[in-house]
Amino acid sequence: MEEFRQRNFPDQYPAFDGRKNLYSTRELPEKTDSFMVYDQESVRVKQCKITIKYTSQVNLGSLSTYMSSESTLEIPQKAIQAVHVVLCNAPSLHGFVQVGRSFYTPPRVRILKLGDGLEMWYGVFQSATLGWKPFVNIDVTHKGFPSPQNVVDAIYEICRPQDDSELNYNQKEDFKSYIRDLKVDYMIPNNLTSKRINQA
Repeated sequence: MEEFRQRNFPDQYPAFDGRKNLYSTRELPEKTDSFMVYDQESVRVKQCKITIKYTSQVNLGSLSTYMSSESTLEIPQKAIQAVHVVLCNAPSLHGFVQVGRSFYTPPRVRILKLGDGLEMWYGVFQSATLGWKPFVNIDVTHKGFPSPQNVVDAIYEICRPQDDSELNYNQKEDFKSYIRDLKVDYMIPNNLTSKRINQA
Protein backbone atom coordinates (compact mmCIF):
# COMPACT_ATOMS: atom_id res chain seq x y z
CA MET A 1 0.00 0.00 0.00
CA GLU A 2 2.89 2.38 0.67
CA GLU A 3 4.13 1.88 -2.89
CA PHE A 4 0.61 2.65 -4.15
CA ARG A 5 0.48 5.82 -2.04
CA GLN A 6 3.83 7.09 -3.27
CA ARG A 7 2.86 6.45 -6.89
CA ASN A 8 -0.60 8.01 -6.76
CA PHE A 9 -0.95 10.24 -3.69
CA PRO A 10 2.55 11.36 -2.66
CA ASP A 11 1.19 14.35 -0.72
CA GLN A 12 -1.42 12.33 1.19
CA TYR A 13 -0.84 9.92 4.07
CA PRO A 14 -3.89 7.65 4.40
CA ALA A 15 -3.90 4.94 7.06
CA PHE A 16 -4.33 1.32 5.94
CA ASP A 17 -5.59 -1.38 8.30
CA GLY A 18 -3.68 -4.14 6.49
CA ARG A 19 -6.81 -5.76 5.10
CA LYS A 20 -9.27 -3.69 3.07
CA ASN A 21 -9.95 -0.36 4.80
CA LEU A 22 -8.10 2.87 3.98
CA TYR A 23 -8.72 6.03 6.02
CA SER A 24 -7.88 9.51 4.74
CA THR A 25 -8.48 13.04 6.01
CA ARG A 26 -9.41 14.01 2.45
CA GLU A 27 -11.58 12.19 -0.05
CA LEU A 28 -9.35 10.37 -2.52
CA PRO A 29 -10.39 9.81 -6.13
CA GLU A 30 -11.21 6.26 -7.16
CA LYS A 31 -8.07 4.69 -8.54
CA THR A 32 -6.73 1.38 -9.85
CA ASP A 33 -3.02 0.77 -10.27
CA SER A 34 -0.86 -2.25 -11.11
CA PHE A 35 2.85 -2.45 -10.37
CA MET A 36 5.63 -4.85 -9.45
CA VAL A 37 6.78 -5.19 -5.84
CA TYR A 38 9.48 -7.24 -4.13
CA ASP A 39 7.97 -9.76 -1.72
CA GLN A 40 10.40 -10.44 1.12
CA GLU A 41 8.45 -13.50 2.25
CA SER A 42 8.76 -15.36 -1.05
CA VAL A 43 11.99 -13.57 -2.10
CA ARG A 44 10.63 -12.74 -5.53
CA VAL A 45 9.05 -9.91 -7.49
CA LYS A 46 5.26 -10.06 -7.76
CA GLN A 47 2.64 -8.06 -9.58
CA CYS A 48 0.30 -6.13 -7.32
CA LYS A 49 -3.05 -4.59 -8.29
CA ILE A 50 -4.83 -2.19 -5.94
CA THR A 51 -8.21 -0.52 -6.38
CA ILE A 52 -9.60 2.06 -3.98
CA LYS A 53 -13.23 3.17 -3.88
CA TYR A 54 -15.07 5.58 -1.63
CA THR A 55 -17.38 3.76 0.77
CA SER A 56 -18.40 6.04 3.64
CA GLN A 57 -17.38 8.91 5.87
CA VAL A 58 -16.38 8.41 9.50
CA ASN A 59 -17.75 11.08 11.80
CA LEU A 60 -15.01 11.76 14.35
CA GLY A 61 -17.30 14.31 15.95
CA SER A 62 -19.20 11.36 17.39
CA LEU A 63 -16.34 10.97 19.88
CA SER A 64 -17.02 14.45 21.29
CA THR A 65 -20.73 13.68 21.42
CA TYR A 66 -20.01 10.45 23.26
CA MET A 67 -17.86 12.27 25.83
CA SER A 68 -20.46 14.96 26.52
CA SER A 69 -23.45 12.60 26.57
CA GLU A 70 -24.54 10.63 29.60
CA SER A 71 -25.95 7.89 27.39
CA THR A 72 -23.87 4.99 26.04
CA LEU A 73 -26.53 3.67 23.69
CA GLU A 74 -24.76 4.97 20.58
CA ILE A 75 -21.12 3.92 20.90
CA PRO A 76 -18.98 5.52 18.14
CA GLN A 77 -17.32 2.23 17.21
CA LYS A 78 -16.45 3.28 13.65
CA ALA A 79 -14.72 6.42 14.88
CA ILE A 80 -12.66 4.66 17.54
CA GLN A 81 -11.71 1.98 14.99
CA ALA A 82 -10.47 4.68 12.61
CA VAL A 83 -8.35 6.22 15.39
CA HIS A 84 -6.89 2.81 16.17
CA VAL A 85 -5.93 2.23 12.51
CA VAL A 86 -4.24 5.64 12.34
CA LEU A 87 -2.25 4.86 15.50
CA CYS A 88 -1.06 1.54 14.05
CA ASN A 89 -0.21 2.89 10.61
CA ALA A 90 3.01 4.76 11.42
CA PRO A 91 4.82 1.89 13.23
CA SER A 92 3.96 -0.55 10.44
CA LEU A 93 5.62 1.77 7.91
CA HIS A 94 8.87 2.11 9.85
CA GLY A 95 10.04 -1.47 10.14
CA PHE A 96 8.13 -2.52 13.24
CA VAL A 97 6.82 -6.09 13.39
CA GLN A 98 3.16 -6.22 14.39
CA VAL A 99 1.85 -8.98 16.66
CA GLY A 100 -1.77 -8.34 17.56
CA ARG A 101 -1.90 -4.75 18.81
CA SER A 102 1.79 -4.67 19.72
CA PHE A 103 4.73 -3.49 17.62
CA TYR A 104 8.28 -4.80 18.05
CA THR A 105 11.73 -3.99 16.70
CA PRO A 106 14.69 -6.38 16.58
CA PRO A 107 17.54 -5.55 18.99
CA ARG A 108 20.23 -3.44 17.35
CA VAL A 109 22.93 -3.37 20.02
CA ARG A 110 22.52 -5.79 22.91
CA ILE A 111 20.87 -9.11 22.05
CA LEU A 112 19.33 -10.89 25.03
CA LYS A 113 19.24 -14.64 24.42
CA LEU A 114 16.32 -16.37 26.10
CA GLY A 115 17.33 -19.92 25.21
CA ASP A 116 15.43 -22.50 23.17
CA GLY A 117 16.15 -20.55 19.98
CA LEU A 118 14.57 -17.29 21.13
CA GLU A 119 15.80 -13.74 21.69
CA MET A 120 14.15 -10.77 23.38
CA TRP A 121 12.51 -8.05 21.28
CA TYR A 122 11.20 -4.81 22.74
CA GLY A 123 8.05 -3.02 21.66
CA VAL A 124 4.94 -1.11 22.56
CA PHE A 125 1.30 -2.06 22.91
CA GLN A 126 -1.15 0.61 21.83
CA SER A 127 -4.87 0.75 21.31
CA ALA A 128 -7.72 3.21 21.19
CA THR A 129 -10.52 2.13 23.50
CA LEU A 130 -13.81 3.43 24.84
CA GLY A 131 -14.51 3.72 28.54
CA TRP A 132 -16.47 6.54 30.10
CA LYS A 133 -14.53 8.52 27.49
CA PRO A 134 -12.10 7.60 24.66
CA PHE A 135 -8.66 6.47 25.81
CA VAL A 136 -5.35 5.81 24.06
CA ASN A 137 -3.56 3.02 25.90
CA ILE A 138 0.22 2.70 25.39
CA ASP A 139 2.40 0.21 27.28
CA VAL A 140 5.93 -1.16 26.93
CA THR A 141 6.00 -4.85 26.07
CA HIS A 142 8.54 -7.63 25.52
CA LYS A 143 8.35 -10.83 23.52
CA GLY A 144 10.58 -13.72 22.53
CA PHE A 145 11.24 -14.04 18.79
CA PRO A 146 13.06 -16.86 16.98
CA SER A 147 16.76 -16.06 16.58
CA PRO A 148 18.08 -16.00 13.00
CA GLN A 149 20.49 -18.93 12.89
CA ASN A 150 21.54 -22.08 11.09
CA VAL A 151 18.94 -24.86 11.36
CA VAL A 152 21.55 -27.31 12.66
CA ASP A 153 22.55 -24.85 15.39
CA ALA A 154 18.88 -24.44 16.29
CA ILE A 155 18.49 -28.21 16.61
CA TYR A 156 21.43 -28.39 19.02
CA GLU A 157 20.15 -25.44 21.07
CA ILE A 158 16.58 -26.70 21.39
CA CYS A 159 16.99 -30.48 21.44
CA ARG A 160 20.42 -30.74 23.12
CA PRO A 161 21.30 -34.14 21.61
CA GLN A 162 23.93 -36.21 23.38
CA ASP A 163 27.02 -37.29 21.42
CA ASP A 164 25.37 -36.71 18.03
CA SER A 165 22.84 -39.44 18.80
CA GLU A 166 19.53 -39.64 16.96
CA LEU A 167 16.80 -37.40 18.32
CA ASN A 168 14.11 -39.11 20.33
CA TYR A 169 10.39 -38.56 19.82
CA ASN A 170 10.05 -35.73 22.35
CA GLN A 171 13.05 -33.88 20.92
CA LYS A 172 11.65 -34.13 17.41
CA GLU A 173 8.27 -32.82 18.56
CA ASP A 174 9.94 -29.92 20.38
CA PHE A 175 11.82 -28.90 17.26
CA LYS A 176 8.78 -29.34 15.01
CA SER A 177 6.84 -27.05 17.33
CA TYR A 178 9.64 -24.46 17.19
CA ILE A 179 10.19 -24.43 13.43
CA ARG A 180 6.52 -24.60 12.45
CA ASP A 181 5.45 -21.46 10.52
CA LEU A 182 9.05 -20.18 10.32
CA LYS A 183 10.80 -19.32 7.06
CA VAL A 184 13.89 -21.34 6.16
CA ASP A 185 16.44 -20.32 3.53
CA TYR A 186 17.79 -23.43 1.83
CA MET A 187 21.20 -22.90 0.23
CA ILE A 188 22.29 -25.45 -2.36
CA PRO A 189 26.03 -26.23 -1.99
CA ASN A 190 28.18 -24.65 -4.72
CA ASN A 191 25.09 -22.98 -6.15
CA LEU A 192 24.15 -19.33 -5.78
CA THR A 193 20.45 -20.17 -6.05
CA SER A 194 18.60 -20.19 -2.75
CA LYS A 195 15.06 -21.09 -1.79
CA ARG A 196 12.86 -19.96 1.05
CA ILE A 197 10.69 -22.71 2.48
CA ASN A 198 7.53 -22.06 4.49
CA GLN A 199 7.32 -24.53 7.34
CA ALA A 200 3.70 -25.58 7.89
